[in-house]
Amino acid sequence: MVLLDSGVARAKGVELQSSAIKHHRGEARTSALVQAREKAQAMAAVLGKKVDDVVSIEERVSAADDSFEMGLIAVRAIIDVTFSLNSSETRGTGFVDGTV
Repeated sequence: MVLLDSGVARAKGVELQSSAIKHHRGEARTSALVQAREKAQAMAAVLGKKVDDVVSIEERVSAADDSFEMGLIAVRAIIDVTFSLNSSETRGTGFVDGTV
């Protein structure tokens, strides 16, 4: 590494970023939302019901959601979605944990 070769022995407060991180977070978020709807529809079908409108959407955010390894960035999105279900409510959680 260039820093180590130049004699740097310690670095503090290093932050790694990708120019495409917003794009990858958006893709993870979209996948989590699709997964939440699919889970809610599958659960509702077992009960002979259908999913109606979205009642609420909440994204769980953590400082540890994204992680970096040499050449890899792990992107995570956890979305809680509450859907109305034939005059009642059901809840589905979508979770995507992938490496790009």
